Amino acid sequence: MKMAELTKKQKKVMDEIFEGDEDENTVLDNNSVARRTYNVWLTEDAWVQEFDRRVEESRRRTQIIIAKFQPSAAIKLVELTNCDKEQTARQACLDIIQMPRIIEHGNIINPAESLQISEETSDKIVELLAKDARKKRSKKSGDS
Repeated sequence: MKMAELTKKQKKVMDEIFEGDEDENTVLDNNSVARRTYNVWLTEDAWVQEFDRRVEESRRRTQIIIAKFQPSAAIKLVELTNCDKEQTARQACLDIIQMPRIIEHGNIINPAESLQISEETSDKIVELLAKDARKKRSKKSGDS
């Protein structure tokens, strides 16, 4: 049994929703599609399957982009631990601590919000990292 396909108009609307810059209502207006008609489309198997396929494709593209830039993001975070601004250094430390869990689960979250450590622990981590950074700098200065 062959599955029903999208009409040309449905395909055009779907393309504009996923590939254009306009919001859903604007796309419908631009294509003279009544909300009632669109609501019917939302219940049709062909529409639902194509919509789900495109959402999954978008997620996959997002994961690829994130995977490509994770190494450079990690390097940047490590560099930020030496930042003169204490809050920036602290946030970088917290992000680095949380990074393995984010990578493991493939989640895109704000690590600082999900990390459950006290301000005191955070301060100690920053202090230890700052001491380590100072030692590395003095070694480099001494080597010159």
